[in-house]
Amino acid sequence: MRLTDNRGFSLVEMLLTTLIMSLVMVVVTSGAAVAQKLYRNTMAKADAQMILSQVERYLRDDLSFADECEINADGKVERYHKNGFWYALANGPEGKSGLSANFLYRTFDATGNAAGDDLNLLYEPLSASKSDRLERVYVFVPDITYDSGENCFYVSNLRVTLEDKTTVIAGAGSGSGQAGGAETPYLIISALNPVNQVKTN
Repeated sequence: MRLTDNRGFSLVEMLLTTLIMSLVMVVVTSGAAVAQKLYRNTMAKADAQMILSQVERYLRDDLSFADECEINADGKVERYHKNGFWYALANGPEGKSGLSANFLYRTFDATGNAAGDDLNLLYEPLSASKSDRLERVYVFVPDITYDSGENCFYVSNLRVTLEDKTTVIAGAGSGSGQAGGAETPYLIISALNPVNQVKTN
């Protein structure tokens, strides 16, 4: 007659099995987290390129038809005039319903007054989406200058970053300067007609 061992698992074997299973679960969970992070970053970059294309299209359509612009002391365009309205670029205001502070908007006054001087200020999205992924990206307001000799607008520092505002995932990052410290233009947009420049205080 053959005897069988019915003792089952010892305490040490149970502890080792539990330890091994715990390590396996840690590896699987870590791998899933890494994969999810890579996926989110990849999709954020794709979304950033889409946003950049939207902004480029709006800027080309707007600035090519501009007939007047306001220049600040730094030589940058603060506002531009087109079809009877003054427009400016801005991020969405914090706390305003339906607007994201991360995205870029074209602002204008419905009455035709100077942008920002009236409660009728409207925000038209240049880069916005319902996607939850886009809550992780930030679109910087670009720097715009006007060259009357060339009759061109130069758009620089147009970039989309992750929410930390330092990791550039699309566009031209700051610091891509030319000789003399000037920012390398990201877009060069020819105006159809000469643009009247008005200097602000």
